[in-house]
Amino acid sequence: MTFWNGVDSKIRNFQAVKSNNRLYIIEKFLGVGSFNNSYLVNGNIFLKQYTYPLKHHKKYLFFAENLKKVYSKINNLKHTENIIETFEFKEHFFISRKYEKAVSLKKYILQNPKITDRLELLSKLTEPLREIHNEGIVHTDLKPAQFLLLENRDVMLIDFDHCIDKSLGVYNPGSSAYWYSPEHIKNENISFHSDVFTFGMIVYNFLTNIHPFYEMIKRGKYNEAILNKKEYIPINVIYKNNLPADLAQCIDAMMEPDYNNRPEMIEIENVVKGLIWE
Repeated sequence: MTFWNGVDSKIRNFQAVKSNNRLYIIEKFLGVGSFNNSYLVNGNIFLKQYTYPLKHHKKYLFFAENLKKVYSKINNLKHTENIIETFEFKEHFFISRKYEKAVSLKKYILQNPKITDRLELLSKLTEPLREIHNEGIVHTDLKPAQFLLLENRDVMLIDFDHCIDKSLGVYNPGSSAYWYSPEHIKNENISFHSDVFTFGMIVYNFLTNIHPFYEMIKRGKYNEAILNKKEYIPINVIYKNNLPADLAQCIDAMMEPDYNNRPEMIEIENVVKGLIWE
């Protein structure tokens, strides 16, 4: 075993990093994000390494402090990733959490074609988002890959790198391509209603295998689509009116361009949990 040198962009297997409390030995590289790498360490820990040296990027020192604040708040929540610790090593910022055997919603959609299974799972998808909204946290970077489906069928929401919490003074909104809300496009009024818009697209995709603005995306007109709900096909048109009307109307309303016309997460959860499937 050797310690990572802090220079190589990726940590190799059997190299180690150290916090004040623990030694983490890399066992497997799990993947790469926009500015982070992830690893399996010590057999049961998920380690995220932010690839920019903190002291060389003043914004990242601010970013690290914001994340510490946020994770100290969400660590008691049931449906969010709960971290073991944050720490710095070789001028880099790290987050560690218990490694859960899970599949992302993105992979689940590809691997499980049964719509009946998805309908049964739908109510669980609302829980983490409603939970963080109750705590005053806006995720702002929702996409199917951020929802993990655990072995016990619970759902975990991950990656709070770009969240907003005004009570903590944290404001670092971001979003992934093709999951923007109208507020993201206009860079104004990003709040809980923005999460609702993106969640509506995720649910639509989850139940139909189709991004609601896929045709406009193909033509390079995503911004125009979401700002005007252009060429949007109501979900019950695809389902030939076989979805409960309340659910279909709720999903359609989540993607209203005017955020004043969107439901709140508690309303969405009430609709979904009130459904009776025959």
